[in-house]
Amino acid sequence: MKRGLDRRFGAVLTALAVSGVLATAALASSGPSPGRYYDGKPTSTAGFTSFALDFQISRGGRELKRLFLKYVNFTCPGGAAATLLFPGNNTAAVSPDGRFTITLPSMDSYSPNPPDGSLVLSGYFNGAGTVGGTLVFTGHGALAGCHKTLGWSGRLRPFVEAFAGQVTQGSDLAPFSFYRTIEPHSKVTDFTIGALTVTCPGGGTGQRAFTSVDSLPTHPNATFGGDVFFTDGEAGNITGRFQSATHAAGTVSYTGRDDCSYSNLSWSAHRVAARVLGPLNFG
Repeated sequence: MKRGLDRRFGAVLTALAVSGVLATAALASSGPSPGRYYDGKPTSTAGFTSFALDFQISRGGRELKRLFLKYVNFTCPGGAAATLLFPGNNTAAVSPDGRFTITLPSMDSYSPNPPDGSLVLSGYFNGAGTVGGTLVFTGHGALAGCHKTLGWSGRLRPFVEAFAGQVTQGSDLAPFSFYRTIEPHSKVTDFTIGALTVTCPGGGTGQRAFTSVDSLPTHPNATFGGDVFFTDGEAGNITGRFQSATHAAGTVSYTGRDDCSYSNLSWSAHRVAARVLGPLNFG
């Protein structure tokens, strides 16, 4: 009889141990990915709302590092416009259930004026590489009386492959580079194009180089293309096709606000590195 009880008790302990392992695995799958970067943005752009945030998870998975909150703009209740700056490179603890909270002072853009408010950023890792939470701002000084709650959502930053090559313009060449994300529905992003000659109305010419953090989806037939905005606020168009896993080619066009432009210049690029993690913007 005692031997039978021992066997049943052992079975119970084994079941409890297995369930504990499964619970731990489930918690790990819903928590942050150690060592990886995340990118976030507002869940709504109503009221002229815009911001971007990014951060890295520590190797142990219990600390949020290198937190940057940027481009924070919104309309306060009552109609006042808020444009906020926050200190960068912040850290916050991540609880065992995947939550974090951090308070940041808003820095007046005309330093050394005093802070114009504080913001409580909170978040929760939902699993499957996603995260979300709220930003709660309480205004001081010129923004006294402004209390605003904004929602945000984010996702795990994918690994990327780097491609680099050249744009051809007659006998001139300019460097050309971009990244392709490594994920089921990949994108190309972070384009950099060296100085090339633009033709202006009236026959004048000039040299223009630019970068763009816009993203373009890669289609099932390995092509991509579309209009992009460059970091100087001007626009262009980039098309391309991955002719193999390591080579791509296409065209690029540029049009400035002054109507100086070039059209359909050919580019070619090869993969130069794989599985790069960097401060990229995946929109």
